[in-house]
Amino acid sequence: MAGASIVCPLHPRPAPPVCTQAGCPEPPLIEYPPYEGSAATVLVRRAGAAQVLIRVPVSEGRFTALLAPGRYVVRAHVGLPCWTGTRQLVTVEAGRFAPVVLQVNDGCVVHPDTPVTP
Repeated sequence: MAGASIVCPLHPRPAPPVCTQAGCPEPPLIEYPPYEGSAATVLVRRAGAAQVLIRVPVSEGRFTALLAPGRYVVRAHVGLPCWTGTRQLVTVEAGRFAPVVLQVNDGCVVHPDTPVTP
């Protein structure tokens, strides 16, 4: 897998515009910066198996893993409280790269526009 990266949504995505007519615009895509903390790793396991095969370090938001052909589940992991990461099913073919983009999110960060309930 080359070109793999882990991105970090620092702020929640804005709510899509309310539109009930045909031809409504798509909400804008938001580009998030890569996660650059030292607590990130990527866990790789074979699809359908529970055992983690390798833990890949993340450097400047990027990671690379050399894998044999097959199907794998690749998951972002940040070893800090509140953080969650996405996972992706990846099919690796012999002699080919499989680009992967994973996201991590800090659930303890609250956007300033979020209403507070008592």
